[in-house]
Amino acid sequence: MGFCKKCGSELKGNAEVCPVCGAVQDKNSKKKKAVFGEKVSQEFDEEDIQENKVAAVLAYLGILIVVPLFLSKDSKFARFHAGQGLAVLLASIGYQMAVGVMTSVLTVLSWRFYYLTGIMRIAGAAFMVLSAMGIMNAVNGEARELPVIGKWKLLK
Repeated sequence: MGFCKKCGSELKGNAEVCPVCGAVQDKNSKKKKAVFGEKVSQEFDEEDIQENKVAAVLAYLGILIVVPLFLSKDSKFARFHAGQGLAVLLASIGYQMAVGVMTSVLTVLSWRFYYLTGIMRIAGAAFMVLSAMGIMNAVNGEARELPVIGKWKLLK
C-alpha cells in the first residue's frame, strides 16, 4: 500500500494509476516521508545542501546556532535553518521568561496556584518538538518553515 505522488491519496495494492487524480505512479511513489511545515519557495543548490546539512542541524541546538552563522555564512541553506533555529531559540527564551513572571505572580497570590506553573513548564516542550521538526527537515535536505514561528524572518 502506498500514496499517490501527486495528490497524496492512498493507493490500494500495486496500483499504477491513482484512482483519485489519474496520475501515473512510479516505483518510488509507494514511499511517503514525514514532511513538517510549508516548503519555502527558495531553491537551494543540491551541493550547498549536501555540504551544509550538519551546520543546518546544529542551528536547532540552542547556542550552537553560531556554528552555521560563522562557518557556513555563504550557504543559503544553512542560513535558512539558522534563521529557523534562532526563531525557536528566541521564542523559547521569551516563553521561559513569561513563565518565570507568571510563577512569581501566582506564588505571591497563593501557594495553591503553584501547580499551574508546572503545567506551563510542560507546555514548553513544544519548543523541543519544533527543534526536532527543524532537525528532520535539515537532515532530509529540505527547507520548510516550522509551524507558527517559521514565518519569522530574523536572518537574511
